[in-house]
Amino acid sequence: NLMSLCVSSNMPLAQLEKLVKAKFGAIKGKNVSLPDVSNPKPYDTCSCKRLVKMVPVNDLDELKITWSLPFYGDDEDDDETSPNMNIKYYMELFGHEGKNSVLSYLKSQGWATGLETRRKSMCGCMTKFDVNIELTKDGVANYVKVVEAVFAYAQLLDKAGPQDWFANELNAAGELRF
Repeated sequence: NLMSLCVSSNMPLAQLEKLVKAKFGAIKGKNVSLPDVSNPKPYDTCSCKRLVKMVPVNDLDELKITWSLPFYGDDEDDDETSPNMNIKYYMELFGHEGKNSVLSYLKSQGWATGLETRRKSMCGCMTKFDVNIELTKDGVANYVKVVEAVFAYAQLLDKAGPQDWFANELNAAGELRF
């Protein structure tokens, strides 16, 4: 019951369904549940707050800040009532490129050229939230100030709390995409 199968083919659907049933129909659902691996926590506070420097193979100056958060649902879960929407809200705020955004500040300082956010569900017990920043050469030299700016922005968002106007804007944009 935990297994998924994805099949892609140019065969007619009826023929493909028959083939899949013949090859995989004997697999029985065992009514297994995922073990709870969230306790103990996968990362303790001592193993976090770590700076890792790497020399890239390609000419790439990137800073990645990763937060390990509680589980916010599967990556594909787009239900607006799911806890996953909380993380999407913050992904949009961090990824915002307009006036008063963290990226506009970093660009004004000459430290960054781009920023993107990502999330990844890990083993059904935690969510990784990444902020990836494309740095300029000056940004590489001032990476500590870049990190400070991102954390100051995170603290600002935490202090301000969820903003109805931004959530409404996200919902309106979602309606347009539909």
